[in-house]
Amino acid sequence: MSTIISIGIGILSFFTEIEKVEAPKEFYPTQQSVSTNLYQEYSDFYYSTKGELLQIKKNNSDHDNFYIKFNDLVDYKISVDGKSQNIISNEVGYLARILSAESLTYVKKGKVYKVSMLARVCIAESIRNRKESDFGFFAKYNTYKSVISYTGYATYAKQFRDTKSWLKHPIAKKRFIEEVLPAAIFVYFNKTNFTNNATGFITPVKLSSEKYKAFQKRKLIYIDGVDPYYEFTFWKY
Repeated sequence: MSTIISIGIGILSFFTEIEKVEAPKEFYPTQQSVSTNLYQEYSDFYYSTKGELLQIKKNNSDHDNFYIKFNDLVDYKISVDGKSQNIISNEVGYLARILSAESLTYVKKGKVYKVSMLARVCIAESIRNRKESDFGFFAKYNTYKSVISYTGYATYAKQFRDTKSWLKHPIAKKRFIEEVLPAAIFVYFNKTNFTNNATGFITPVKLSSEKYKAFQKRKLIYIDGVDPYYEFTFWKY
C-alpha cells in the first residue's frame, strides 16, 4: 500500500478490523478482445462458463445477442432486460447490469481509470455472497434481481435501469462485451472465494469521514491488486 493510501485510510480505519487477502492465483477472466469492425454490425456473442469469449457470429437482426455455451447442443441466451422465461438468462443479465453500473471506472487524483478485471470479479463475487447469505436482512433475498433491487446496490445506478438503451453506445457495448460479461458469467458459474466472503464494497475516497465511520462495525477487506482507497475496499459483517 502506498504512503498516500495509508494516510488516507489510516486515520479513518484506526479502530476498524482489517483483513488483507492475497491476490488470487486461480483463473479469473482477463479482458476479452473483439475487433473494432465487429462493433459496426450486430452479432451473436458466445461465452464459456469461465467467461471466455468463444465465438462471434454476425446476425441479421437489429440488436446483439449474448449466449452462454454449455456444449454443442445447449446455449443460454443472456437477458439484459430480465424478461426471459429462463432464470439463468435473467440472473446473469441482472448481475452484468449492476457490474456495468458499479465497476467501469474509478477516479484517482482527478483522473479517470479503468477498473481492473480482478476488482470487477471481486465486486461480482461480493454480490453473489450477499445473495447466498443467511445473515439477517440479506437472508430473504436469494436471487440477483432481489439482492440488486432491495439491498442497496442499485440506488443510484442509471445504467442498471437503462442498460438496454445504454448498450446502444458503441464504447459502452464494447466494454460490456469485453469486460463486464466475462466477469459476470465467471462468477455466476464458478464458486470462488477471492474476497474472503465479502458481502459489499465501498470506495473510501468518495466517502466523507462520517460515512466511512459507519463501516467501523464491519470487517474491512483489502485485496492485493485492488487499490483499497481509490478503487474498492470490501466488507462483511
